[in-house]
Amino acid sequence: MEKRKEKRKDEENKAVIELVEGKADSAKKISINALTQDISLSGVRLQSDTSFPVDTKVNLKITLSKSKKLLKLNGKVKWVKDIQDGELYEMGVEFIEALPHKVMVLLQHLFGRNK
Repeated sequence: MEKRKEKRKDEENKAVIELVEGKADSAKKISINALTQDISLSGVRLQSDTSFPVDTKVNLKITLSKSKKLLKLNGKVKWVKDIQDGELYEMGVEFIEALPHKVMVLLQHLFGRNK
């Protein structure tokens, strides 16, 4: 039985995972390149050479392959899987705090209503 909230679309898009470490006065931003493996309105499965602990909040920048639009979303890591002996990981990230215009861009992308 499928547990997913939304239907996912298998699709490879370029993505950047950003994480801010430390306190505001000495914060350090880390950027990691990744690829999406599938995407939905509620989240994304990413593949990267770096993993983050479950419940880590991340900022995502996803360049949508069909529309070439840049989508910036906040997310939370829900699960992590080592798929290549510590050299490659998959992570499930649930979108949080998505603004309506960002949801519309994703809806248009997922359901093929790009102009």
